[in-house]
Amino acid sequence: MTCVKIEAVKKIYGDERVLNLPLVALCIAGAARKGKSFMLNFFLDYLIHKEKFPNKQWALNETTRLNGFEFQEGEDRLTLGIWAWNHIFVIENRDGKKVGVSLIDSQGTFDRHTSYQNCSAIFAMTSMFSSVMCFNVFTDLQEDKLNNFTAFIEHGKKIVENLGGSEKLFQNLVFIIREVPLRKLINLIYFIF
Repeated sequence: MTCVKIEAVKKIYGDERVLNLPLVALCIAGAARKGKSFMLNFFLDYLIHKEKFPNKQWALNETTRLNGFEFQEGEDRLTLGIWAWNHIFVIENRDGKKVGVSLIDSQGTFDRHTSYQNCSAIFAMTSMFSSVMCFNVFTDLQEDKLNNFTAFIEHGKKIVENLGGSEKLFQNLVFIIREVPLRKLINLIYFIF
């Protein structure tokens, strides 16, 4: 079932503060129940801080709040479909130019209630409107995860092509590898250096 809340989209992205600014759409996608919404709350706290205190460094501390995007422990999904935070953050980039930043959460892939086709469609749509695509994985980046990622991206390219656009989806791709076991991390550092 597709449900786009047009009025909410207009309210968020039609805000006078951001209408003439370049927009960075930071989206997160990946397997279900692996902490995507939890991770977005770190980004949210950072952006709230940077908007209020542009010249002050952000750091994790006792005042860091990890709420905003709902998350919970367990096997039951909480995020359904694609969700945009209801505020566009206005921050200065490294060049001193103001940009709007939108945080977008997506339903995890391969939960027990969602078909492969729907997982692919949600992932593909997320990649279509992201400028920074964060692919969240847990402990390591295995071949099966990369194969699914590739299939979902190809699905997105076909959708864009069918709509008459170019095949390019996101501008930047970030792999977030969460909770890497210490031994793997040490081996990776040794391999790099």
